[in-house]
Amino acid sequence: TQEPQLHQLVNELESKLTGVYIHLKPKRQTILEDFFKQN
Repeated sequence: TQEPQLHQLVNELESKLTGVYIHLKPKRQTILEDFFKQN
């Protein structure tokens, strides 16, 4: 199975997303509003 690799990939993605989230935190509300407007 590839579960260990998948788990590692998920952890890396979470780390990257967390970093982006923290970096964009001041803009988060605007980004969310734009996202919901587009959909």
